[in-house]
Amino acid sequence: TVTDDEMPIINCAADLTELLDDNCEFVIPNYIAQATATDNCDNDLDYTQSPIAGTVISGSGTVQAITITATDDAGNSNNCSFNVILDDVIAPEINCPDDQTEYVDASCEIILPDYTSLAFATDNCSTPVITQEPLAGTVFNLGNYEVSLTATDQDGNTTTCTFNVEVLDNTSPIIACPEDIIVELTDNCDFTLEDYRSMVQATDNCSDVTIAQLPVSGTVITENQEIVMIVEDANGNEAVCTFNV
Repeated sequence: TVTDDEMPIINCAADLTELLDDNCEFVIPNYIAQATATDNCDNDLDYTQSPIAGTVISGSGTVQAITITATDDAGNSNNCSFNVILDDVIAPEINCPDDQTEYVDASCEIILPDYTSLAFATDNCSTPVITQEPLAGTVFNLGNYEVSLTATDQDGNTTTCTFNVEVLDNTSPIIACPEDIIVELTDNCDFTLEDYRSMVQATDNCSDVTIAQLPVSGTVITENQEIVMIVEDANGNEAVCTFNV
């Protein structure tokens, strides 16, 4: 009786890196072609694979061993293995908030807020980390600024979105009028109003101011008159005070 008790000789390919899909999964294909085998008696070996083709594996960085077994007609078998390493190259998705408006303080500045909580980010494999540029806490003056938010997943894939921050001044100037003024009437029982603007004290957080007087200087009055002083800054904010002549 002549028998064959020699195992086939089989060699597998080197380890493979495979890419995860949008669900952070990978479907194992048929890797039998990755192995080469020879046998002393059988030129038509039977091959099996474990895990079988169609098996779903998941998770970035997962290492899955694949075993290929060759069996000859006499039932002798031998196997080899290689690793499949899962990699995630899909960048996160991020949606920035709408453009923002901020208003300066008494020093004509804002401290840039942290906008990361206003962004919405998703990833196929992990929860992205959101960072901001310029950083929260950066000091801005009046103007328009671009802010970037970047989502980074656990594998270092990134996506960036941008929005604008408009920094405005809505703080009214500070104004102080003089005390009431007593004047003497002329022989015609009237009085011509003077320019009282230099008697007004006015300051603003961001800019120089202009002062207007109502009624204007040169107006002739014959009785007590309320004088209205209007101060306006460069950004259109106004303040008013009054006194009597």
